[in-house]
Amino acid sequence: YNDFDNKIRVHPNPFINNLDIYYEIATPGNVSISIHNVLGEVVSVITNKYHEAGTYQLLWGATETGDNLAKGIYFVELNSEPFTKTLKAIKIK
Repeated sequence: YNDFDNKIRVHPNPFINNLDIYYEIATPGNVSISIHNVLGEVVSVITNKYHEAGTYQLLWGATETGDNLAKGIYFVELNSEPFTKTLKAIKIK
């Protein structure tokens, strides 16, 4: 499946507090979406459950981590075996 690179996007980027995550799953299965800091540590797991094939949208708030997330670079990782796609998102405030 060669077109998987186009199956996740985030908006806005850079972001202040909220990040919209749009993704498409081509085959049913478990899907995990997580946010990582530059050290590779998991900051938040947005979803980790079975998904039917289709298009999805999630809203992630940077304040949902229990504290205010520091400004900087973060990585949004979509894992839907056997595919993994990582996007960079920049928090500016």
